[in-house]
Formats: sequence, structure tokens, C-alpha cells
Amino acid sequence: MENERAILLARVSRLYYLDNLSQNEIADVVGVSRSAISRILTEARKAGIVRIEVHQPLLRDEALERALQTRFGLLQAAVVDTGGTVSTSEALYMVGQMAAALIARHLPNISVLGISWGTAVAATVEALPSMELPQLLVVQVIGAAGSASNLTDTPDLAVRTAQKLGSQFRVLSAPMLVENAAVATSLLSIPTVADALRLAESSDIALVGIGSTDLSVSSVIRAGYVEQSYVEKLREQGAVGDICGLYFDQNGNYLDIELHHRRIGISREWLTHHRQQVIGVAVGKPKVPALYGVLSGQLVGTMVMDKPTAEHLLAYVPNSVSA
Repeated sequence: MENERAILLARVSRLYYLDNLSQNEIADVVGVSRSAISRILTEARKAGIVRIEVHQPLLRDEALERALQTRFGLLQAAVVDTGGTVSTSEALYMVGQMAAALIARHLPNISVLGISWGTAVAATVEALPSMELPQLLVVQVIGAAGSASNLTDTPDLAVRTAQKLGSQFRVLSAPMLVENAAVATSLLSIPTVADALRLAESSDIALVGIGSTDLSVSSVIRAGYVEQSYVEKLREQGAVGDICGLYFDQNGNYLDIELHHRRIGISREWLTHHRQQVIGVAVGKPKVPALYGVLSGQLVGTMVMDKPTAEHLLAYVPNSVSA
């Protein structure tokens, strides 16, 4: 951008945003039409000359948090009061802000932060504050999300997290799902992949999304790994959701299914024995059966969600619960 143009964009933006002049008044001062001022303001935002920040107040519903902790034995619950009916994107934004605030408190005191993938994890990463933590290592805990948007894919999220935190990163150079168990075994024998997973299993905190077998929000369908019919078969086998590609039933029991044998990611054993270090984030009524399974099985130590999702979860009654 030429200097003269940049100066004009900055001048018009200053008059509008800081001096509170109307677009008509600025047009008179600058000597252009009002429609030109509107285009200049749009251009200034696209060029990064103007950055608008909205500081969302985060209110927590402590009664719902206590109810979740009591019923499901959570170490910590964080429920964001969204203040009424909001869109899914708005709820994701607020839940991401809350999860980021919880994680940020621990970051100066830990060495390894594990990152999975998904929309709620991406919202949390975007909400993380800028910090300088050169001692911190951000690692992938699961393979890449295939054809999913790079805004929610693990390598991009790990890099983005490290950039925001002024830290190092380590990516896992493999997809989350491969063709068969033999390919998975072969990949896991590659030193760079094996080393990345060993680092993942040294995570002091692991930030994970909660996947669902609800077809409308299935992450593996969105990522292009499986067809809708495959997820329907998972449902028939009792799957209600997954953590890092590991599927569980409504009681939180991990299933013995073929998909797990061709998965690349942090081990079931690590997740089972370190659940107190796992922070889950989720938004939306379609996630409720998966959340019920996650919390019934005590698969995470901390859970962050919005108020409507928490209310639906506490009212949820599964179709049948085995003894």
C-alpha cells in the first residue's frame, strides 16, 4: 500500500472512530463523497489499520457449576451465562473466552500444552491472550483433521497457539485416521511420529473438544474421514461421542471398534490415567448425549460449556443405562 493512501485511511479512521465525526462531516473535511468515506473505512479494516475489539463480560452460573460437579464428580466446571438466546457462534466465542482464561492462569507454570482440534478448541485458541512463554511447548495430541477447515485443524491450531503464547510447537505429521491398522502401525513406527506422541503424553494440560455422533455436528464427517453411514453404524454400536477420536458409550466406556486400530493420536491409557489434566470444551444441545457420556465416565477433569448446554445436560435422560 502506498504511503499516501495509508495516511488517508488512517486519517479518515481517526476522525470517525476517535473524534466521533459523522461520515458526512468527514467527507466535507477530506473533500470526497460520503460513499467514498464508507469505502475508505471498510478498506482500513481490511488493511489492518483499524482493529475493533469487543470485550465480552464473562458471567458464570455457579449454581449450574456446582450441580455438574456434584452429579458427575468433575474436578472443575465452568458454565458461561450467555445472557439469553444466542447463536452457536456467539456461544462458542464466549465459551472460548472462558476456557482461555482458565488455561492462561496455568500456562506460566507448565511445560507442555496439548491441543486437539475442532470448533470449540479453535474458539479457545483464538481467545488466548498474547504472552511470552519461551519455556512452553505446544504439541498436537491427535493427527490432522483431514479436509476440515484449517481454522480448526490441529497443526494450524498448534502453530497459532504457539504464536500467541510466544512458545515452541511440535506438530504430529500424520492424519487422525488412516486406511487400516497396518498403515497405522507403520506410521507409529516412524521416529518423528512416535516422538511427537511421546511429547503429547507429557502434556501438563490437554485441551480437547468433545466429538459427537449426532450427524449434524460430527467432526469426522466434517473432516471428510468417514461417510454418514459409518457414523450411523457407530451409533448402532452404542457410540455417543469421542475424545481425540476415541469413541465411548453413554456410560463413558471406550468402545472396542475397528476405527480405533487405524487412529493416530494420544493413547487411551494416557487419557484414562491423566483425566485430571484434560480440559474439555463444548457448545450446543446436539453435544448433550456425548457430554453425558464424557462426564458419566469421568473422562475429563474440567468441563467448560454454555448455560443452555448445561441445563439440557442436567435434564438429559439417556434412552437406556446399563447397570
